[in-house]
Amino acid sequence: PRGPSPPPVALDATSPGVAGWVEAALAGLERMEWRMVGYEPTPSGQADHTRPLYVFSNPNELIESLRQRYRRDVAPHLGVDAASARKRRRDDDAGGHATRSST
Repeated sequence: PRGPSPPPVALDATSPGVAGWVEAALAGLERMEWRMVGYEPTPSGQADHTRPLYVFSNPNELIESLRQRYRRDVAPHLGVDAASARKRRRDDDAGGHATRSST
């Protein structure tokens, strides 16, 4: 028979390891959502509720931070080395059209 399950671990985006990276990625996705900030005004100055206004912050800094944490906290557990991660990124940047040699 198995013993009692260990208590759940409280994780947040600052926790190390794979689970911490997952929490950071989920929190990052929330930060990357479009946010409604109001409505366009009508010619009379009233809010036009059929024309909402949204803002979206540049996500590049957040994406790079998540990539760095992935390389540090996740990739070692998956046996992914830095060279293959860089190649995969180049392939992704090329739209997945990179070719592989058969040597």
